[in-house]
Amino acid sequence: GKEICSICLRRDVEEIGKALHLHRSQETSSDSVECLHQTAVERSISNVSIRDAVHKEKKASKWNWKPLKSLIHFGSHRLNCDFFLHIHAIEGLPPDFENSSFCVTWKRKADISRTQPAKVRSGVAEFEETLVHQCRVRCAAVGPHRALRYESKQFLLRPVVIEAPSLDIGKHWIDLSRLLPLTLDELDEEDRSSGKWTTNFRLSGKAKAAFLNVTFGFSLA
Repeated sequence: GKEICSICLRRDVEEIGKALHLHRSQETSSDSVECLHQTAVERSISNVSIRDAVHKEKKASKWNWKPLKSLIHFGSHRLNCDFFLHIHAIEGLPPDFENSSFCVTWKRKADISRTQPAKVRSGVAEFEETLVHQCRVRCAAVGPHRALRYESKQFLLRPVVIEAPSLDIGKHWIDLSRLLPLTLDELDEEDRSSGKWTTNFRLSGKAKAAFLNVTFGFSLA
């Protein structure tokens, strides 16, 4: 218990000490990135429970976050983070796609995840499947309000027609770091160590009347 926590804290201090000697990388942004707003996260109400996606014990507590807050004050730090994508369904598909099969791909650099195929019935391809991406996110506190600045975590979301994989029906770039807590004070709140946001994306091309319904989520450990 206490010995393990002490070891973890010493490890974080050593990591921050190394980070203090590095030049801070210049942030870049992409005009093609579709921004997600934190206020939308707070307003969104979802009945979907993202569960059983990662089999690990969650022990987020104020004891864990307070030392981390102190470390972030003095430089950048890497947080362990699980990002979730729950794909609900594609709705409103035209009759031409009836009985076709769809999947949804979720890409972060070279890491690509995809759903199981779902067949279109009455204009709907239903998935109800959760994909998970585990990573570390670098962050640092800036400004008088102790705002947190995160490295960008951009993901590419793309629906695919199994029978015609080259058919372009739309793709969407999303920076999921926009979901994460905005300030150090929020990091100290246990209920801010995870969150989710439900939205939809309009498809294009031959499927331009359809929508892809998804829920994004995160969990900090």
